[in-house]
Amino acid sequence: MKRPYRIAVFGASACGKTALIRRFVSGDYTDIYDPTIEDRYKKTMIYQGKPVHLEILDSSGKELISEMMTRYITSADAFMVVYSVGSRKSFEHAVHLFSQIAKIRGVNSIARLLVAAKCDSDYREVSPDEGNTLSAQLSCSFAEVSAKMNINIPEVFEEMVSQRHYIETMESSRRRNQQLYGNSGSSWCCFL
Repeated sequence: MKRPYRIAVFGASACGKTALIRRFVSGDYTDIYDPTIEDRYKKTMIYQGKPVHLEILDSSGKELISEMMTRYITSADAFMVVYSVGSRKSFEHAVHLFSQIAKIRGVNSIARLLVAAKCDSDYREVSPDEGNTLSAQLSCSFAEVSAKMNINIPEVFEEMVSQRHYIETMESSRRRNQQLYGNSGSSWCCFL
């Protein structure tokens, strides 16, 4: 059995990370806010007809000490950065989190998704256009979700798995090419 995909979910306190994860994992939703220190969830989903095992890290919304953040970032296969549509501050914190991920892991060969939570809310400080613009600047996918109304919850996790599957396929192809052509740097050249 393949090891599980490890998805780290980051975001400011009370932005909706835990509600999003719990809705996906168990189908439950509660309005009661209980600050997270660190929780891990497991779920198996079907992707392209095959079971995929997920291990989801629900990180604290508080500013993490750099050693913890580095450990989370280096051990994850994919990153979901969440903000609340009702909090400009959480949106700005998402930008900071993406910069930390990029500093530690770079931006190539990692699955990343920007998620706007609480899209069912009538109160907004961040428009969908702002989320789209930021995701374009970060070269990552974007989705608006509502754990309360169960909007786009399975889809964001399917997107994470899809991105990770694509990256694994590309890395496997690159390794095969290196084995076939060596590391000469001229793998796509021919001599006539």
